[in-house]
Amino acid sequence: MNVSKSPVGLIVVLGSAALIYIASFTYSVGHAIDDGIHIVTAKSMATGQGLRLISDPGSPVSTQFPPGLSLLLVPVLWLFPHIPNNIIPMKMVPAMCALLYVMLSWFWLRRYCSTTTSLWLTALVAINPETVRFAGAVIAEMGYAATSVLALLMFERYDTGRDNLESRRYLILTVVTITGAYLFRSVGLSLVLAAVGLLLFRRRWTAAATVGIGFLVCASPWLLKGALIGTPEYQEQFWLFDLEDPEQGNIGVFGLVDRALINGPTYFITTIPYHLFPPLGGQRIVQVFQNMGFYPLLIALQVCISFTICVGFWRRIYNRTGFVDLYTVIYFGVLLFWHTRLQWKYLAPITPILLLYMTEGFRWVITQIPRLQLKPERSSAVLFILLIAGCGIRSMDYFEQGWLLSGKVDPYRNAYGWIRDETPSESLLMGFDHLGLYLYTGRKAIATAMSHVPRNSMDYIQTTKTDYFIVGTTVVKGGLTLEEQYVEPILEKYPDRFSLMYMDPKSRIRVYKVHPLPLPDL
Repeated sequence: MNVSKSPVGLIVVLGSAALIYIASFTYSVGHAIDDGIHIVTAKSMATGQGLRLISDPGSPVSTQFPPGLSLLLVPVLWLFPHIPNNIIPMKMVPAMCALLYVMLSWFWLRRYCSTTTSLWLTALVAINPETVRFAGAVIAEMGYAATSVLALLMFERYDTGRDNLESRRYLILTVVTITGAYLFRSVGLSLVLAAVGLLLFRRRWTAAATVGIGFLVCASPWLLKGALIGTPEYQEQFWLFDLEDPEQGNIGVFGLVDRALINGPTYFITTIPYHLFPPLGGQRIVQVFQNMGFYPLLIALQVCISFTICVGFWRRIYNRTGFVDLYTVIYFGVLLFWHTRLQWKYLAPITPILLLYMTEGFRWVITQIPRLQLKPERSSAVLFILLIAGCGIRSMDYFEQGWLLSGKVDPYRNAYGWIRDETPSESLLMGFDHLGLYLYTGRKAIATAMSHVPRNSMDYIQTTKTDYFIVGTTVVKGGLTLEEQYVEPILEKYPDRFSLMYMDPKSRIRVYKVHPLPLPDL
């Protein structure tokens, strides 16, 4: 493929990706913690109340997530203030971020690969199941992915230029884009550390100071908010033994070591291979290999993918460690010590980096086996076709679940419609989907207490003066939903404190009226 034709190929990839993303939209939003917080805070800013969780009683200041995505949602909520009319418009924001991410990945990959190879890899970024998934999810992953790749581009253009006015402009743009990435996700600090660390290593003192001080200045509103109000959520979550079971308490330093010893092999053997080639993690594939007695071969294939990535990384740093290499090390350093759950989520923004390392490693390995007489370009093309096929098959699952095929179906619609129509507007609701409850009903809502002791949970219900107790089917852990673990014991122990007012047979959502009676002595 000629360079002159490469924009045509890129346009085809972007157009195809746009169709896939839109077709994969689900007609539901706000029911997860992440998207709920982003939308609630965006609604707060759109109505002139600042960065607050207006879903909670007292409307506390939102401190958990940086405001980048919420700021992008504000214009959408000005134009479309009410659910469900704003569901598709809100989903268009992360979809546009995903398309920008794909386009910027092409520009970045073109710095290291041929036109043909960069187009192959860009298509893999576009069709990766996690890109497709997050293109239709109102969370910050795609916003961070786009700004982080743009930061890589800006820094590398600065790093390869001479010390002139144009180079200094790219350095300033590096500061701006790094700050933008941080305002989408806090892990953007890894970009700051990588840039400052690399510049210090190369003794570019002025440039290092520019990036460090510039970031502090640009991000100062959010940083000062954190210093004055505090951001305890991430700190508390980091030290928790289990995010979904706070009663297990915190871990210490040795617990972090154990977490790293679990995360490292898991990322290497399963998470990264599954991310790049999803069929390897499919239940049917695993079962077939197990039934045939070839399960060790499946593990070997997974390890080979990660091994080629490591080889590609080593080949790059052997010659000269660049910004992307140091950023990758720091980024994975964070992942090693973070909780073991949701690992696939954290790989979405670094897909082009992993693909670049894999390609370089694969081609080097091929050249080291002369007996096979394989040509790197042809072998790479076969590899790319297999990867695209694997990603495409998995991504079609999201297409089938999308609103174009499944229709405008929201499993929460009937139950939340009943709450909106049949409960007083000043009612306080409690449920695991507390953010969604507020967005769809307009009622203040709080989260259910995650306690294995029913008495403690009942005390919390009465202390908060909860009016309605909402029971659904949310996150599954260990084969049990959170409701089965934390809610059903309350209903069984205190049956006289709750009256069933509504039950949706399809979604299995139940609405209970809470009776504010004193607890009996035990």
